[in-house]
Amino acid sequence: MSRPRAFKGFTGKCATLEVNRITFMILARTPKQLTEISNYILRESGQTLAPEMIVPGIVIEPSLLPEPKKPETKHEQQSSIS
Repeated sequence: MSRPRAFKGFTGKCATLEVNRITFMILARTPKQLTEISNYILRESGQTLAPEMIVPGIVIEPSLLPEPKKPETKHEQQSSIS
């Protein structure tokens, strides 16, 4: 996966944790930071962060994303074929 040319945002590691049916998305710059905060959140549930829960994460500012395109209506799709 290539990065956007004018990237503004956050890159690091992330994990999704679930405690008492509440899901947390944790973002951190390093795996060590991610482990520390995740284990703090998980401690009451008796869980710890497993290595397979850690994945690369990226948060992109919405201003960098392209504007969504309006879906074509059925009539517009047919007229473009003729």
